[in-house]
Amino acid sequence: MSIPALEHAAPPAGGVPVPAGYPAGDVAAALRWLAAEALRLHDLVVNAADAVPASAVGELGLTASDVRRLCEDRKWSTGRLIVELRRAAGRRGVRLPDNDSVKRTVRRWRNGHTAGLSPFYADLLSDVFGSAFTSRPPLQAVAR
Repeated sequence: MSIPALEHAAPPAGGVPVPAGYPAGDVAAALRWLAAEALRLHDLVVNAADAVPASAVGELGLTASDVRRLCEDRKWSTGRLIVELRRAAGRRGVRLPDNDSVKRTVRRWRNGHTAGLSPFYADLLSDVFGSAFTSRPPLQAVAR
């Protein structure tokens, strides 16, 4: 059985451009290329912590797991952090949820029960601590 050649190597007008290295016109070669790309992407996800050099980890920003240390460095209680978060929210013209909800959220950060921050809280924590926080989960949280 012979494998037919692709009749339309280029995408239709307004379509997705052909990626670099894609073997247009040969179905078998295209499937091999696609399989190799899928494996490459799989390896990037599975080995994410190994793929990012240690020197770049600090560039990603602080995460929820850093909140406890930062509060301890400043000798801040959960209540003090909530006050500071409310001040930062006020300066931005936004409102935080009720105290019980914010207290639960802060406790989750301080006790390491969450892998990442929402962009909303990452921005507020950046204001409060004067250091960049990221909404991405820490590299150690990537499933293996």
